[in-house]
Amino acid sequence: MIRTGSVVVDIPGVEVDAVLELEINQGALNVLGLDAADYIRVRAQSAATDLAEPAKLVIADQTITGVFLFEQTTVGTEQIIKVAATDVAIDLSVVQITGASGAIVITSTGVAGMLSIDSLSLNDIPGITAEGSAEVYINTNPTAVIESFDLGDVDPFDCLVRLVD
Repeated sequence: MIRTGSVVVDIPGVEVDAVLELEINQGALNVLGLDAADYIRVRAQSAATDLAEPAKLVIADQTITGVFLFEQTTVGTEQIIKVAATDVAIDLSVVQITGASGAIVITSTGVAGMLSIDSLSLNDIPGITAEGSAEVYINTNPTAVIESFDLGDVDPFDCLVRLVD
């Protein structure tokens, strides 16, 4: 089953520009274009005609945009949780982040994930100025983790997290 719907919020000071896409497949068959697996997947993208644009959430003039994926898959008896985001930008007035992407995979054997930030800056803090970029990796699994994330109309997002001693 594939369902798509727009998000509408009627709260003063809150603005949402997003479409949520829900996919549910409870079998091992590729049906209606769904992946052959037992999973629930939710994607958040822009409500614009071009779905490759990021979703947008504004609360009290603080903005976050991005393309987001939340997924729970069952393989045999094991549940796997996957969360990914790309094209993420955060504007919190004093902190601005652009070009961020990340992914996390949670299994019964551990957690693996990565976060990449192209640009991070602190602004409007008297006496403090900071700019930079960052990459962070974590893996508590006994082996390296390689996962691919289907974010819909944007290019697939691959996550490779090696095992670090």
